[in-house]
Amino acid sequence: TVAEDDFVSAVYGNDLDTLTLAADSGWYQHPFGSHLAQNNDPAFFETFPELAYDSWVTIGVDGPTVAGENLVNAVGAPGAEGWVAEFESGEAIVMDDAVGGSWFILNGGANGIAGAEMRVLVAQVTTAGTLDGQLNVQVFEGGDNDNASLHTFTFEGTVWTNAPVFQNACGCTDVEAYNYDASAEYEDGSCVAIALGCTDEVACNYDPQANTDSGDCTYAVLYYDCDGICLNDADGDGVCDEFEVAGCTDASACNYDADATDAGDCEYAEDGYDCDGNCLVDTDGDGVCDAFELAGCTDAMACNYNADATDDDGSCTYAAEGYDCDGNCILDVDGD
Repeated sequence: TVAEDDFVSAVYGNDLDTLTLAADSGWYQHPFGSHLAQNNDPAFFETFPELAYDSWVTIGVDGPTVAGENLVNAVGAPGAEGWVAEFESGEAIVMDDAVGGSWFILNGGANGIAGAEMRVLVAQVTTAGTLDGQLNVQVFEGGDNDNASLHTFTFEGTVWTNAPVFQNACGCTDVEAYNYDASAEYEDGSCVAIALGCTDEVACNYDPQANTDSGDCTYAVLYYDCDGICLNDADGDGVCDEFEVAGCTDASACNYDADATDAGDCEYAEDGYDCDGNCLVDTDGDGVCDAFELAGCTDAMACNYNADATDDDGSCTYAAEGYDCDGNCILDVDGD
């Protein structure tokens, strides 16, 4: 219903507005039960506990009527009473002929008024299978007989093709279950146990069996997969492309870069010198590396002066006085 004072007067079916209520495995009917809820006395439940699960139809009552309630009436085809006989034998209810059928109450009884929940019970059906059907309901809006409206609801299981204002009140009523439904009034066997685990599909420890996150998800380091392998490593050196550093990787080079991962151009010192141009060995401290020292006469006045010599070896020779290194007179005026 859509208002607290709406009054549900009848559930009906005929050749124009077909009513069906079926289950793929039939439904339970107790031998002492009745097709009307008001005829089942809870006083017998202790002796026959299974009687509490009998299937019946109603409008707002689930047992013998009390003060302020209306008796529910059932009408159907003459003789075998049509749908009533079908229902009591555990078969589907079908109202699709011109005579039709109905279960109904007269306006005024408290059991037909929607109330704060805006819901009126119309049947209890116990089955091992899946219910489906189509119910037609007459509602006196605001409880006014002159303001009747007709509504058709079709369903399969707990799924409504044209959902009423209030969804089916069945659901998981176990507060410890993963899918506990606080709004459910009746247990439907759908409860699922809580399974803790990481529920984030991008996490390294994602658990597809978990339905409740345990808060312990772990993730790969940026640029790596969950096994610590680079997502991008073009040269296959184990260093992710995002972290590659170009430079000289030869520790013996003058421009060696300890942070470099990709080999670049290296620069080296000249033979015998370090990277700063200093001799590696210069025993006499003359600035000429031992490797390049050359022994010889270093006196430019000597006849055997060697311009390339770096170490004087005492071998210098000189021209005789008055003569040059070739034995010629330095000065010979008369040419003799």
